[in-house]
Amino acid sequence: MAEFFQHLTIGPCWWDILGTALLIAACAYTVIRRRGLKKELEELKGGKVR
Repeated sequence: MAEFFQHLTIGPCWWDILGTALLIAACAYTVIRRRGLKKELEELKGGKVR
């Protein structure tokens, strides 16, 4: 068990940074897309034409 803790590294590696960046990008894409769809739905309900 002591050998396990000797090789344990605590701290972020580049995979963590890449994963966090991808998660933030996916969340931003979802929010932007949802906002656009909400605007489009309001236009369709209101009968507005682009």
